[in-house]
Amino acid sequence: MALKEVSNILNNKPVTGNKGKAKGKGKSKSRTKKSTASPENDPAVPTRTDETPLITVGIHNNNASSTTKETETTNAVVAPDTSDDTKATKDNEDAHNPDTLAVPAKDNIDGLTNVFGKISLVQVPSNVRKVYKIIRNCTGSIGGNGAGGAIYGELTVGSMQKVVDVMKDKLEFTARSRFIDVGCGLAKPNMHVVQDPGVEFSYGIELNKERWFLGLHNLNNVLKAARDEKEGGDGETIGYRCMLAHGDIVEAKSFDPFTHVYMFDIGFPPHLFDTLAKMFKRSKSKYLICYHSPRIMIDRYGFEIELICKEATSMHGSSEGHTCYFYKRIGCEYDANPSIDKTRCDPLFSGALKLVQSGLDELADSVEEQFVEEMGAG
Repeated sequence: MALKEVSNILNNKPVTGNKGKAKGKGKSKSRTKKSTASPENDPAVPTRTDETPLITVGIHNNNASSTTKETETTNAVVAPDTSDDTKATKDNEDAHNPDTLAVPAKDNIDGLTNVFGKISLVQVPSNVRKVYKIIRNCTGSIGGNGAGGAIYGELTVGSMQKVVDVMKDKLEFTARSRFIDVGCGLAKPNMHVVQDPGVEFSYGIELNKERWFLGLHNLNNVLKAARDEKEGGDGETIGYRCMLAHGDIVEAKSFDPFTHVYMFDIGFPPHLFDTLAKMFKRSKSKYLICYHSPRIMIDRYGFEIELICKEATSMHGSSEGHTCYFYKRIGCEYDANPSIDKTRCDPLFSGALKLVQSGLDELADSVEEQFVEEMGAG
C-alpha cells in the first residue's frame, strides 16, 4: 500500500485490492433456529439481584454510549487461554456477544455477576475514551487490517485498559515511567498510556511506513485536541508526551531510557527475538510485556526475565484472542522509574525524547510539519 492509497483511506475513499468470488454450482441454505433461552434459564447470561438500570456497552462496539461522565464501564469478553502460543477462541459467541451484553450503570457496578470467569469490568478513564474517539474518527474504520493483513492485530480498548491496569498494579507503571512499543502500528497503546497513567515519555517505532504514517495521523490529531484544550483554558486533560518513529528497532543498542518495553510480538521473525533479547540484556529496563510464553521468551530466545502474571485479551473486530505475559528482569531490585536525568539514552531515541521534553506546542508543530511533508511526498 502506497502513501497515496493511505491518503485515500484518510479521505474515506475505497482502497482497491484483490477480490475473489466463491464458485459453486448450487446454493447452500442455512436455517437459524430461534432460541427460546431467557436470562432465567440460560447460565451464560449475566444475572442481577436487583432492579439496577442497565446500559449496554461493549469493547468491540466503539459507538456505544455511556451515561457516565468520568469513566466508562466496559465489559471485556475474554476467551479461555487454551494454549501458551496459539489463538484463544470464544466457545459461546452468541451468549457472550460483546455488543449485546448488559452491564449495570456505574453507581451499581458491583451488581454484575461474573459468569465462568469470562466477563470482567474495566473502568476506562474519560481522557482515554476521548483519545480513542479522536483515533476512531481518523483511522478507526481501518481496524487491524489497514496495512499488512491480519497479523497486525489490535487490542480492544477494554483489553488494553486491562493490560494497563495490571502494569499499574504489579509492574510499577506510573506517571514517572517511560514506555516503548516495538512495532507500534497505529500507536493506540502509545497514546493510551500517555493518558493513563500519564507516562513521562511514550515512544513507538514502526517498520511499515504506511502504518507508521497512519499512526502519525492519529498523533497529529490528538496533539491538536490537546492544544485546543490548553488554549481553551480547560486544563490539559489530554496527555501529549508521545512521539512515533518510522524505523528499525535493531538500529538501537539498548532499550534505555525506557522502563517498560511493550511489544505485540505475534508474527515477529525469530532472528528479531535474538536481537531483542541482547538489547534487553544491555538495558536497564525492568519490565517486559509481550504475547509469548516463558517457553518461547526464556527457553528458546534467552531473555533474562521471570514471569509475573498473564492476562487474556481480545482483538478489535474479531473473536481472536491472545494471552499477554508480564515479565520482570531477573534479579532486578532497583527502582523501576529512575529519574530521566540519571538515565542513559540510546541515540536512536534521544531526538524524540528532547522533542517531547520541549513541551506541547513545539511537539505539535513538529508532528504536524512531518505529517504534511509525508502527505506531499505521497
